[in-house]
Amino acid sequence: TFTRDFYECDDDIAGTITDGISSFDFSTVTTEIEALFPVGQQLVITYYRNLADALSEKNSITDITDYRNVGYPNTQNIYIRVDSLLDNDCLGLGAHINLYVEPIPIANPVTIARQCDDDFDGLYPFDTSQIEQTVLNGQTGMIVSYTDELGNPLSSPLPNPFLTASQTISINVTDSNSKDKNGACSAATTLEFIVDKKPIANPVTDFITCDDDLDGVIEFDTSNIEQTLLNGQTGMVVSYVDALGTALSSPLPNPFTSRAQTITAKVENVLNGNCFAETPINFIVRPKPQFELDSDGVVCLNLPPVEFSIQNPNEANYTYSWTNEQGQEISNLPTAGINKDGIYTVVATS
Repeated sequence: TFTRDFYECDDDIAGTITDGISSFDFSTVTTEIEALFPVGQQLVITYYRNLADALSEKNSITDITDYRNVGYPNTQNIYIRVDSLLDNDCLGLGAHINLYVEPIPIANPVTIARQCDDDFDGLYPFDTSQIEQTVLNGQTGMIVSYTDELGNPLSSPLPNPFLTASQTISINVTDSNSKDKNGACSAATTLEFIVDKKPIANPVTDFITCDDDLDGVIEFDTSNIEQTLLNGQTGMVVSYVDALGTALSSPLPNPFTSRAQTITAKVENVLNGNCFAETPINFIVRPKPQFELDSDGVVCLNLPPVEFSIQNPNEANYTYSWTNEQGQEISNLPTAGINKDGIYTVVATS
């Protein structure tokens, strides 16, 4: 029995790829049918959408090079009628053409979390273990292929981990059972890999100040802190928390009135909250040293040096410097032996 099958992928001419309608060209069948009859026999070969039209010779298909199976989604039988041109005798009639509209695969959208470039090389090893499963979402008989943003083929499945810089790759899902002579039915989607630049929280020199008024509170100059932290980096936001994790204003107040404390500065990529670096900033308030010392004393030139001592220091870890009238240091201890008259000075440093 003479039968010809034609396969086409569902198209989107009607605005959808799921209506089971496509365009078919079965014009080659005419020559094949003519070859079935004696050479020179004058024939009229006509194509119909259904048997009723073929029997009544009405509503024939006028364009067999671009026929759309509207009204007969997914599959359709095309009826061929062969008549004699001489006397209109019906020489043959039957459903000799089968049209099949193949469904288009679905390339389901897939995303992957943007990542931070921890080692500053511009690359990140992405976990691709779920990509193919997400793209197919249960479809079987499909071939998944990948190309990078330059069109170069990638392995399928993708390597896991997939070490890459920021790029958008293409994913193609092809039906391995497709019989469309123009190419297997397929669908495509894209996947964007984003590697965000990790900030650097540059170190800030300790702020060390003496508490001259003994209240433990100092006004610190913070005008250069953010500039030091960023050191020219852009696209970053800076925030601060105190030792208890309480947020501080950013930029810090200037002056920043504070007791001794260590705060944490956080430099964060504005595009990725998981991409950040932190550094401590130390505000050190040193109490002004306090101690007692006899304001005068007597030395005898014919006797050994008289030892003078610091008394009642409010901290035990001061460093001391005793100097004479010429500014020469005579001792760096809490005591100094003096055997010559004059005015002596002792400075305690915390």
